[in-house]
Amino acid sequence: MQNAEFKMQMRSRAARLLFGSAVFSFCILTFALPATAQHETASDIQDGGRVFRQSCANCHGPDGNEIPGIDLGRRVVKTAKTDEDLVRIIQKGVPGTPMPATNMSDEQVKRVVAYLRSTAATKTSATAVGDASRGKALFEGKGGCSTSIPSPCR
Repeated sequence: MQNAEFKMQMRSRAARLLFGSAVFSFCILTFALPATAQHETASDIQDGGRVFRQSCANCHGPDGNEIPGIDLGRRVVKTAKTDEDLVRIIQKGVPGTPMPATNMSDEQVKRVVAYLRSTAATKTSATAVGDASRGKALFEGKGGCSTSIPSPCR
């Protein structure tokens, strides 16, 4: 009798272990692998920088900020909110603008985007985007901030 109970316990443990392993594997495949898909190697990023300098810097400048309203080095792009948007723009161009479609391979475009992402991650904005005089007027006037917020400058 004890032998039968022991076998049942062992089967139950094995079933739980198998089920737990299956759930763990499912979670890894579903959630962790897509997150690692964006992790390019240093070589990929370096190659993306080379392609950017050869193909894009002529118009966008070496830092990607030569076109008004666009700063690729800081990921300021009007119509691209995601990496996929940027890939599409690089491949297909932007109709009605000087941005042409390219004949880069999918892999080259993804490496350029990885390079731009890496440069954006290392840069901080030296200047704020906006109109300083409008901001000051809002702060001092309608916003009422100059009277309601303690300032170390007063």
